[in-house]
Amino acid sequence: MTSLNIGDYILKIFYSSSRKGLYDIVINYLKRYHQGLIVDLGGGVGHLFSFLEKDYNKIVLDKSLILLKKGLSLYPEINFIMSVSEKIPMRENSIACIVMNDALHHFQNHENVLSETYKVLRKEGCFLINDFDYDHFLSKIMYLFEYLMLLGPNYISLENLKNKMKLTGFKILDVYKKSFEFL
Repeated sequence: MTSLNIGDYILKIFYSSSRKGLYDIVINYLKRYHQGLIVDLGGGVGHLFSFLEKDYNKIVLDKSLILLKKGLSLYPEINFIMSVSEKIPMRENSIACIVMNDALHHFQNHENVLSETYKVLRKEGCFLINDFDYDHFLSKIMYLFEYLMLLGPNYISLENLKNKMKLTGFKILDVYKKSFEFL
């Protein structure tokens, strides 16, 4: 009998079919950047990239060695790099698309992460953020859960994020909302 640890259990919840609509949108955006480098910032085990074909040039950046090792065993076709998102180990203007899936609320300084992302992203590149809107009641429950688990959550409202992104230089093209999440 196989038992799930808490990380596996949380992954099972987060990647359930109830969130499929937003993931489909993310994957469709990523497919437009097949010829360039795609980076998942704070990507953990790399689950999102498992939905892309193996020939994509994809890298998962995360600061957790435990998650990266687990990801490498699950998805050996994905490149994993241990790094903090405030200092992305890539050249300026070198990344075609950056995705941040359920990770923004784990970063303590959103401005630094956005600034670093803007620096390494190509001018015609794409930056996708999928996270929880702190203005929604269910996100406040998630915040409390993560706070009690000592995960150091730093949730942000969609409006506040949009303002910070514009100040960094990003042009916001689309916003999708589904229940307590946004993309």
